[in-house]
Amino acid sequence: MNRFLSIIFILTALLTVKVDAQNESSPGMGAKAPGVVAKPSFETVEGGLNVKVWLMSVVNDADFQIDTNGINRNTETTDETKPPTHHIMVGIKDAAEGKEVTDANVKLEILSPSGKTDEVDLDSMAKQYGANIPLQEQGEYRLNLSVNTQDGRKVDTPFNYRVSR
Repeated sequence: MNRFLSIIFILTALLTVKVDAQNESSPGMGAKAPGVVAKPSFETVEGGLNVKVWLMSVVNDADFQIDTNGINRNTETTDETKPPTHHIMVGIKDAAEGKEVTDANVKLEILSPSGKTDEVDLDSMAKQYGANIPLQEQGEYRLNLSVNTQDGRKVDTPFNYRVSR
């Protein structure tokens, strides 16, 4: 009986690890950073660059508003200063050599389901780029990622991202 319970325990632990690893690819605070294990939300190879994009939901409630400067308590927001709901991380590598590209200018254009537009500059964060972004509406967003490297390579690629709560 003890052997049977031990086998069940081990199988349960293995299945739990497998399920947790699969869940890392879904948007959310549990997703790992680029270059670890998480599956990207979008990936493309163009202009000699391999570009991977991860979009993750961020915690945002009435007591804590997250902005690009960190966490601020009881922050009032207007339509002009929407609190971010997601974090975007972009990893860029040279497609031929596999080396990280750390000298790029990266922008994200956002077209909401209702047709509102926004543009966000992504900050360099060690070996990738990132920013908190406001995806306030439910539905399908049209996002356009623009990458311009110091050596003149360019990527201008659109992709879709669905927000559902």
